[in-house]
Amino acid sequence: MRAVYVDVLFAVNLAINYLLLLSTARFCGVYVRRRRIAAGAAFGALCAVPLYFASPGVPLSLLIKLCLCAAVTAVVFGKQGRGVFLRLCLSFTVISFVFAGGTAALAWIGGTGGVSVSGGVPYFRISLGMLAAAAVLAYAILALTGSARGSARQKSADIVIRMGGRSVRLRALSDSGNMLREPISGKPVIVVPAAAAASLFTGAEAQILAEAGAADVFDAYSRLTAAHAGRFRLAPYKTAGGSGMMIVLRPDAVTVDGRRTDKYLVGISPEEIDAGAGCRAVIGL
Repeated sequence: MRAVYVDVLFAVNLAINYLLLLSTARFCGVYVRRRRIAAGAAFGALCAVPLYFASPGVPLSLLIKLCLCAAVTAVVFGKQGRGVFLRLCLSFTVISFVFAGGTAALAWIGGTGGVSVSGGVPYFRISLGMLAAAAVLAYAILALTGSARGSARQKSADIVIRMGGRSVRLRALSDSGNMLREPISGKPVIVVPAAAAASLFTGAEAQILAEAGAADVFDAYSRLTAAHAGRFRLAPYKTAGGSGMMIVLRPDAVTVDGRRTDKYLVGISPEEIDAGAGCRAVIGL
């Protein structure tokens, strides 16, 4: 009987959980801070240690693992809609199976026999190199699956932004690469062209927004906040073409595909957006 070391069991499950949760976030196109991923990974690893040594039967072990999956998902991703939460849980479970299967296959090919499972918790007696190879294999499989999944589904959303008695309706590209967040609130940002944002205002504010592309962003921000304190903020952004600061609007209401939500803020792009298929805005998945 081989010895099982608690510190190794915890450390390996911590690293694996972090990788799996990071992959889940990327696969589902959901932005989450790394410290929340680390907290969820640590929580899962702490629960894995007693579960491994308790070694409950298969039905109870499966039930505990499902509950643990839901708990870890809640710790990492926080409050989500029911559909999004179920998708995250399912993705986390599937990615875990893919990773475990890839690692077991590499261990078998390498002749190490270095994987044991108790209570649904894996314990790896393999080298870090082989563990890294398993991670690359699992990521490649998930990337291929994600590409096929992404090409088969609709990648746009109908959004309505309201401000006072005015509103603007836009078609937005759903892009997992849009991870822009307003740093104070942490809310995701829908990026819209300045012309669309300008139509939500009248007078001087509309003129400032309409000229946002030519004006200095800090000067425009100071003039806007002078008229609407607390309504505008600045958020740093980075794209393939460069980086800078973006003016962010806190509207009265945002509707996404017919559902009103307070999840989003609105980022004002100084340039017109043409994302194809009639999309003039960009929203994260």
